[in-house]
Amino acid sequence: ADGFIALARAQTIERDQFDHLDLRDVLQDAIDEVWAAAAAKQVKVISQSLLSAASVYGNRSMLTRAIINLVNNAVKFSPNETSISIAIESRVSNGNPPIYRGAEK
Repeated sequence: ADGFIALARAQTIERDQFDHLDLRDVLQDAIDEVWAAAAAKQVKVISQSLLSAASVYGNRSMLTRAIINLVNNAVKFSPNETSISIAIESRVSNGNPPIYRGAEK
């Protein structure tokens, strides 16, 4: 049910609720949010972004929620006493704006 509510909320977001954000900060917020769950399983979550910036235009709370879900699933399905590395990578093609993608290892 929460997923449907979040989806409905995401579909009603207006552009005036968007801000210029750095995905590195959003990722760190998500890691901080799942810290307790990771600590309980002794899973170390490591952010390994080599980018000096990862600028996007979007809704911070919705992006944070999406990344929290991804990191939380990574923690939930990882064995105890392991580590998860998360990186934000950038790809630019044909002079278009960069495309960011997250990579879990």
